[in-house]
Amino acid sequence: MLDGTFWWDDELARISGLRRTSYELGHVPVEESLEALRGLDVGRVVYTHLNHTNPLLDPAQPMAALLREAGFEVARDGMVIEL
Repeated sequence: MLDGTFWWDDELARISGLRRTSYELGHVPVEESLEALRGLDVGRVVYTHLNHTNPLLDPAQPMAALLREAGFEVARDGMVIEL
């Protein structure tokens, strides 16, 4: 389970003009964690806690395709994960 709040570090500036970065708010952007984990044998990766500005909310966005190609997924309402 990974934090998926923001796709980009400057997402708030891109979408709403706010000058706070994801790192300033304590979040590693998905764009960076995806690249850091790509190709590693880390098992199942599920991103959760997406901000309303995150393009991963739209499965048709190219970012969602990148996530799927890496074998990762976005949590969904009602999702159950058995440990």
